Amino acid sequence: MDDPNPGLLNVYSKARNEGGGNFTAPELIQSIQTGAGPDNILVSKDCMTVATANEGEGDYGDELVNPVGSVSIIRGPFDDTENPPSHTLISLNEWTEDELLEMGVHLPLSLNAMKYWSAELGLDFDTVIASYTPDVMLEPEYLAFSEDESQIFVNLQENNAVVVVDVANNTAIDIYP
Repeated sequence: MDDPNPGLLNVYSKARNEGGGNFTAPELIQSIQTGAGPDNILVSKDCMTVATANEGEGDYGDELVNPVGSVSIIRGPFDDTENPPSHTLISLNEWTEDELLEMGVHLPLSLNAMKYWSAELGLDFDTVIASYTPDVMLEPEYLAFSEDESQIFVNLQENNAVVVVDVANNTAIDIYP
């Protein structure tokens, strides 16, 4: 985890038994960039699809940096350096802030709250306020496949909600507070 920066999914070869209790060390095959701050990894039954919950937690140094929450879907093969895996970043920016609040999704720091605290405490939230989209407040923590692996259920712990992602279409299709 390296919030608020993009993460990496590193794929290694299997350790091989050379006999006599000697094993070769796994070797790095692929490094695939994911979304910001991956928190959880999910592997399909056939090991050809990997998903990461990219929390994208904010960081406050001189100013607030708060990347969007997202889900990465990475499709293999993972052992072929000639044909690298494909990576799709699934946006959670399917709903407006008003829609999320109306549904009962908790937003830890809404746009109005950022404006208030920026003015009240003199914090530098200007960059984040100027580029605000609700998905900066959606923070994926954990993932689970549906029985047939056609959907991924994404737990948004801080938001008290679950997002449903359609794996075939690479889209967030629903949210349940």
